Parts: sequence; structure tokens; C-alpha cells
Amino acid sequence: MKPVNAQLAANRKDPTGRQFGRLTVLRVNGRNRWGERLVECLCECGIIKTVVFKVLLRGETRSCRCLLRESAGDRARTHGLSKTAIYRTWRNMLNRCRNPKVKCYADYGAKGITVCDEWLTFAGFFKDMGQIPFSGATIERKDNALGYSKDNCTWADRTTQAHNRSCAKWVTHQGKTLHLTDWAKLLGMKQHTLYARIFTYNWSVERAFTEPKRNW
Repeated sequence: MKPVNAQLAANRKDPTGRQFGRLTVLRVNGRNRWGERLVECLCECGIIKTVVFKVLLRGETRSCRCLLRESAGDRARTHGLSKTAIYRTWRNMLNRCRNPKVKCYADYGAKGITVCDEWLTFAGFFKDMGQIPFSGATIERKDNALGYSKDNCTWADRTTQAHNRSCAKWVTHQGKTLHLTDWAKLLGMKQHTLYARIFTYNWSVERAFTEPKRNW
């Protein structure tokens, strides 16, 4: 039998098969830019995650974050918030950034939009954002190039958020620039009709604005 110190040294050299909390090491996966050894692990929930090996040894990581999500759910249920609008806001935010199965993931997570570590738990999100301040309020990122965090998020009404989206359509006519929604209201036209004329059929703005209503 190997001495204890020799056995520990061997485990550190080849950690394959070792278990740390919910994580089981599958293989050594190189090193990061700081020279720290990386290992690929399989979590009990089925997620494969690459982590720094010394972080496992120190006990700082015990799952792929499923423990955090479960703890957040437990706290929400404990505080009676699991069926509230603020909890749904948090869950929807996580899903569009972290769940490839949801439709809007393509516009968020797939484009690199992330949720800060503090907001991976509902308690952390609720601490920073509190209750929804008014009916119809939605969470908005101030800089659409950045992810969800305390410094980059605020509450906004749906119209303001729509105007600030990266895909928002702004149209200039006779030196005046307005959002497509506002032009549609001024012209008494349905927004989808105006959108189709300009961005689907590639009409000129002048034609899109002046074509008789009978042809809409």
C-alpha cells in the first residue's frame, strides 16, 4: 500500500474518477492562461463543466451551479415569492441567457449575453432590484452589448425597452428620426405594415409613408 502522502500526490497528478460534491472528474483538460490545471467534470444533473482543479480541492465548487439554482428556488419558496412577477422576471432572465431550449436564447445567450454571478440566485437578484416598481415594468439593460448585472440594469416600461433593443428600427424622413412604432402612430398605420414596406419589400421611406391606404 502506498503511503498516504504518496497516494495524495498520485491523486493530484491524475484526478480522473475522483468525486467532489456532485462533480466527478472525467479528464484533465489542459491549463488556463494563468497556468492553472483544468479538469472536465460531469455533474450529477448531467451537465459537463470545466473547472480549475485547485478550486475543486479547496471545496469552492461542488456542482455545475445546479446547487445554487436549487438553493435559490428553496429561498423563493421559503419567502413565498415563487409565484410572483419578480420571481418570473428572474427565471425568464436566466432562461433566455442560459437555456438553449427556449426560443429567445438565440437573441441572448447565443450572442454572449450573460447573467452576473450574484444574480444566479434569486436572493441576489432580489437584493439588488427589489420588487417590480410599477405595473408593466420590465428589466432593461442600459448597454445592450453587456449582460445582466446591477450596474447595467434598470426598470423600464415596455415602450422604452422596445426602443432600446438592438433590433429596434429607427427611420428618418424629411430630416426627422423616430422609432418605427412612433411613425406608425403618426401615420395612422399598423406597425407591421410599415415594417414590411420598408424592411421586407425594401420600399423607399417616401413610398412607404405615402402609398394610399387602400393598398395596405
